Amino acid sequence: MGKKKTLILGATTNPGRYAYLAAHRLVAAGHDIVNIGIKKGESAGWKYNMQGMLLRVSIR
Repeated sequence: MGKKKTLILGATTNPGRYAYLAAHRLVAAGHDIVNIGIKKGESAGWKYNMQGMLLRVSIR
């Protein structure tokens, strides 16, 4: 079984939002994340778009 990923619903580029803080803390701790947001953006180096399509990760 591969390494687990943490899903962040409501991913945002706004540093005042908890999802932004959670994404950065998880990545800093070495976790893989999956961002789902309603707008295009990037959080903690992981991109997402408004349809929630994953651009950097592959799920097995």
